[in-house]
Amino acid sequence: MNNKEDDRRLFFAKSCFIDMPFGKKKDTSSGIEIDFDQIYENAIKPAIKSVKLNAIRSDEEKMGGIIHQSMFARLLSSEYVVADLTTANANVFYELGIRHAAKPFTTILIQGKLHPPPFDIGNNRIIMYDIEKDGKLNSKTIDFLKQEIKDRLKRAPKYKEIDSPIFIHFKDYPPVKLSHEITDVFQERVQVEDKFKQDLEKALTNKPDNKSRT
Repeated sequence: MNNKEDDRRLFFAKSCFIDMPFGKKKDTSSGIEIDFDQIYENAIKPAIKSVKLNAIRSDEEKMGGIIHQSMFARLLSSEYVVADLTTANANVFYELGIRHAAKPFTTILIQGKLHPPPFDIGNNRIIMYDIEKDGKLNSKTIDFLKQEIKDRLKRAPKYKEIDSPIFIHFKDYPPVKLSHEITDVFQERVQVEDKFKQDLEKALTNKPDNKSRT
């Protein structure tokens, strides 16, 4: 195996895509407006980073272009996906269906305890977590969710437990494998995006203070 193939495998092996709503969304069953950004920033993202993986949500794609193409590539190629099923968001379930059709394992499901999981995935292992009336997680729940996600991420590559219903019921169903040409283009795109974000953060950090000039 050449160095380019090694780089490709390492890149996708270190990627974890987060399939979840953005911002604040109201749960119709409870009426609670949930702060998904707080859940992501305080619990999900730290858990992923704690096991040396790159956490990315599709709203963090900063370079423009066809966001759906990038999202599909991440769903099909990332070694890990964390999907938040709270509010039964249609986009989340659509993306979860794509993931389950492509990968037999390493998809982790989480959900706030506001309503039961949908029947079709009721038998899946879902990490259920508490949501306060203000739509946020308290410190105890943050610690719980971080630890649960971290444990599942560490366990997944070791035990290779099948979590996709399709692969459970159809033993000969083949996983999706994208061609090297597609994954190479996607990897190069993400590297450009990462450099852009780093340069932007550096520029903002070094931005002159106008008050110092007065």
